Amino acid sequence: MIDEKIFEDSRFPYRRICAAVDLDALAHNLELLRSILPEGVKLCAVVKADAYGHGVEGTLATLERYADCYAVAALEEGIRIRQMGTKKPVLILGALLPGEYETVLAWDLTAAVSSLREGKLLSEAAYQTGRTGHMHIAVDTGMSRIGFRTDEAGFSEVLKLRELPGLSIDGCFTHFATADEPGKEQKTEEQLQAFQAFLKGLSEAGIDPGLCHCANSAAILTGVGTGFSMVRGGIAMYGLYPSRELEGRLPLRPVMQLKSWLTSIRQIQAGETVGYGAVYCAKGPVRVGTVSAGYADGYPRSAGCTDPEGKGMDVLIRGKRCPILGRICMDQLMVDLSGLPEAKEGDPVTLFGRDGAEEIGLRELAERSGGFHYELMCAVSGRVPRAYFRNGRFLSGSFTE
Repeated sequence: MIDEKIFEDSRFPYRRICAAVDLDALAHNLELLRSILPEGVKLCAVVKADAYGHGVEGTLATLERYADCYAVAALEEGIRIRQMGTKKPVLILGALLPGEYETVLAWDLTAAVSSLREGKLLSEAAYQTGRTGHMHIAVDTGMSRIGFRTDEAGFSEVLKLRELPGLSIDGCFTHFATADEPGKEQKTEEQLQAFQAFLKGLSEAGIDPGLCHCANSAAILTGVGTGFSMVRGGIAMYGLYPSRELEGRLPLRPVMQLKSWLTSIRQIQAGETVGYGAVYCAKGPVRVGTVSAGYADGYPRSAGCTDPEGKGMDVLIRGKRCPILGRICMDQLMVDLSGLPEAKEGDPVTLFGRDGAEEIGLRELAERSGGFHYELMCAVSGRVPRAYFRNGRFLSGSFTE
């Protein structure tokens, strides 16, 4: 657990806002996920979107102890973690442009191939560079997003891949659409059966599919599709449950907290207003605190002014809840300190995370702001420094120069 007193220390390098990343919590979650996997099943750590907003640079050393390989969404993300020194396989889950395949090979990355056209582009790049084009076959079993269809036409296209020179089929995967939604197990089972039938067809055709994987975080937690050779850990690694119904399946610990500070405090009187649009109007004396965080930092503007009184989501100060007043600005927001007379300028503010016995989770923030908890985690902007902690102590961070 992060020592909360660190945020009160004036020597702490961030005094406007920071995303506090608990590397011990990350390791804890990875150990839990590993513990429920069948023996020999590999773990692919999904680190797209800068490790779901946690920062790849700061988390990679911890991930390296548990991950067998990595998955990203884009070529640039794959290059980035290669530059950080990992030698493990890196799978690009997203689409590639025609001119990018040679770069994929130059950085020893693995492409997800969804069509014969993409297979040909990878093969051509392999020929041009003299390298082997590593690929995972993507299979569309019901997401209608990427992948070969499981009908006869789709399977026929896959068979043509083996005729292309310079390619290595290292894996085959699909993605569940409803694994996190109780009551929709039939859809997941249909996808699982379609994937199994597809793999059987490959085997009968003499094609080794390599690493087979379909289980995302939700499926790992429920044990669906974890019997293949690999699973893909995503949101659960970072301490969030894919859905409310899956909460408590494992004692996951949130890895990120968003911290800010009180920059000023003022007293207003009845009839005075707060913020843009003057949507909050004081009915009596109100002690107003300004917090150095806003929607440009990734904190949702919709978390402000969520009721007719002009108040919004709570934040935590000195372990107590304080409501936001009025609308959230680009770089600042205002809160009601009337119930917290001991609050002073410089006090830490928890936008999401824990302070004492109180906690504001991303799910609560999402539900009260009309968003999605994955979205809020990934939305913490690049201008917010990430502060990394181990054994409760500050280890390192971005923007510390």
